[in-house]
Amino acid sequence: EEPELEIVKLPGFVNFPMSQHAKWAEGVDKGEALDKGKETVVLCHHGVRSKSMATYLSQQGYVRVRNLTGGIEAYAAEIDR
Repeated sequence: EEPELEIVKLPGFVNFPMSQHAKWAEGVDKGEALDKGKETVVLCHHGVRSKSMATYLSQQGYVRVRNLTGGIEAYAAEIDR
């Protein structure tokens, strides 16, 4: 979701908010918005919604999906050390 992106910026990151699923679902499902063969890392604030998204992407045929465990909060805490 947009407010979470204010916490951390990642190069090459593409935002597909779950709250806007209807807007991006067709392109993602068909592999038009993302490459189904490339590694795809999903993230959210704490890693809960991104875990659901990782499962969804796997069900759509994405073969290299990873969830950022602990989410943006854990990532930011790690890089800010």
